[in-house]
Amino acid sequence: MDAALVFAYIERIFAREDRDVAVKASIATLEAFLPKLRDVGFEDIVIDDSYEIPRDLINGIVDPEPVSNNGSTLTRAQLLEVFQDDSSTWGALIYRYMADSD
Repeated sequence: MDAALVFAYIERIFAREDRDVAVKASIATLEAFLPKLRDVGFEDIVIDDSYEIPRDLINGIVDPEPVSNNGSTLTRAQLLEVFQDDSSTWGALIYRYMADSD
């Protein structure tokens, strides 16, 4: 269920009229959690590695650099594929758990 919520959080950006603004706001939200992760004892290397997955996916909606070798931005189908791969989902879930910890 948590993976579905994180997927929905990222997926909703596709429906936004101004995706650039939505991406920037979402990245700002993720970055706001970084100090909380440190406060509860996560090491920087764990935070950085886990942060890269959702950051790159969100940025990939408007910028092909983080997600593509062929110059295309992230599609909904590609996002779904990432979340169907269990190894990718766990990094993103850290942020969901932190949102619930307040």
